[in-house]
Amino acid sequence: MSFRTRIIIITSLLVLISTLFLSSFYNYLFSLQSQNNLKLISENIYNERENNLKSLCNTAISLAKQYMNRADLTPAEQKKRFLERLSSMRYDEGKGYFWIHEFPSEADTIPQIVMHPTSPKVVGKNIKEFMDLENLNKIKLEGEIIELDTEIISRMGKKFLVEMNEACKEKGEGFVTYYWTKPLPNGSTTEEGYKKLAFVKLIPEWNWVVGTSLYIDDIEAMNIKFAEDFRRDTINMLIKSAIVFAISISIFIIVITLFTSIMTRELDVLSKLANKISKGDYPESVPAKSYGEFKAVRIAFNEMINSMRKREKLLIEKADDLNEVNRNLNIALGTRDVLLANVSHEIRTPIVTIIGYCELMLNGLFGEVNNKQKEKLKACIKGGNGLLDIFDELLSIVSTESRIITSKQKVDLREITNEAESMMIPRASRNKISFEIDHYSEPIYISANFSSMIQAIIPIIGNAIKFSKPESKIKITTNRDSEKAFLIVKDWGIGIPKEKLNRVFDKFYKTDDSKTQKYGGLGLGLSIAKKIIEENSGKIEIESEEGLGTTCRIILPLAKEE
Repeated sequence: MSFRTRIIIITSLLVLISTLFLSSFYNYLFSLQSQNNLKLISENIYNERENNLKSLCNTAISLAKQYMNRADLTPAEQKKRFLERLSSMRYDEGKGYFWIHEFPSEADTIPQIVMHPTSPKVVGKNIKEFMDLENLNKIKLEGEIIELDTEIISRMGKKFLVEMNEACKEKGEGFVTYYWTKPLPNGSTTEEGYKKLAFVKLIPEWNWVVGTSLYIDDIEAMNIKFAEDFRRDTINMLIKSAIVFAISISIFIIVITLFTSIMTRELDVLSKLANKISKGDYPESVPAKSYGEFKAVRIAFNEMINSMRKREKLLIEKADDLNEVNRNLNIALGTRDVLLANVSHEIRTPIVTIIGYCELMLNGLFGEVNNKQKEKLKACIKGGNGLLDIFDELLSIVSTESRIITSKQKVDLREITNEAESMMIPRASRNKISFEIDHYSEPIYISANFSSMIQAIIPIIGNAIKFSKPESKIKITTNRDSEKAFLIVKDWGIGIPKEKLNRVFDKFYKTDDSKTQKYGGLGLGLSIAKKIIEENSGKIEIESEEGLGTTCRIILPLAKEE
């Protein structure tokens, strides 16, 4: 199967899977959103119809106030004209109307129905006599027609006009539900009762209650019709979207097919050229005949080939020069190492002799010496030891740079520490400094070279001795966790300024102040230690506070369990 075929198949599968996933996810979200929208719209329709009832009652109240303000009419004529006008008002295709009944001003007053345009025979009757289910044989409940019996009437029946007065008594207005027959187009009414929602409002000047209502199942019918229209429109939209999407996918696959065909041809040409170049066979040039970016790639390939030819020729010339420089450098390094070793040997020997004779004279072997002579002898001994330390540092840096990394063994960090500490005891004793050793209770095995690790630890302990006050102590601790080993050397000497801590590992670096100049040294010890520790896969950290001392922490990986 060719590369182009694989690209087309993979791309088509990815597009198809993505399409199915996105379509399913989109349909799920759309369905969920549609359900929420339908529920919200249903609630909005119901709220809108409630607001319509309120608005209609407010219109009736405004009409009443207009007649109240007619100074040319007596109070009785005002009420009469208002009732005539209100009884003739209709809405909702003639099905909506207003009625008025009395609101009792006193407890013993018997409220009556004042006006009812569709049932004139009830005018003047006591509102307490009316219960919505008494004159009905059946009602529509939850979409079904049910026969009424005495138990249902006593349980569900309402004295709805009384409830309307109670609602007005509390807030001056309110909603009440009850069952009532529905008018038919021929002027008659249904046998069964339908649930109505009424809004009533008090006209306090006349102690009347004006009300109007609508059938709740009319609101439900509106919701059902809207939901059906919404679903039909949604299905049509989804079908159109699917058709557009299918056409888009087809066009996409065709474009991908054409593009992969061009891309495969170009990649074949470039792949063959790359194989030739990898074998050192540079073609003269690549034909630049192609399309758009692919043409630019071919031109860039030609420039790369020409550039590689020039660079290869230049590299050959530079390689010869570097080989010559490397030979001269190796000769110079060898000469330097021999020179340093000879100089060190030739100078160390007389210095050691001088130190030895000074110590003998200080101890009175050649006769008694006075205090002033003792001070001078001690200065000679101190200066000689300083020179020896400098030569030791020079030889260490040379050996570290030229040393080939030797094999590593599984060694105990505690033994390495003990060996280094014992080698530094004479120097510590000269400064009357003691060691406090705190070893981990069990062996701490690391994978390292024993002698190189001693060479790394000695400069650290040497610095602690050099910068500690006489008759002080240096604490050396070994420890471990589940993965790493730790060696910590802590002194309470002069410390290092915070701003100079980041340079303590630089070669030949010494803090340039009067406090450290008197201690001598070349500033090579910590750079040597860092190089050796890193060769053994570890790291070294320094913490210090000027005047309070320094803590040097060596962190090494534990040896793997065999």
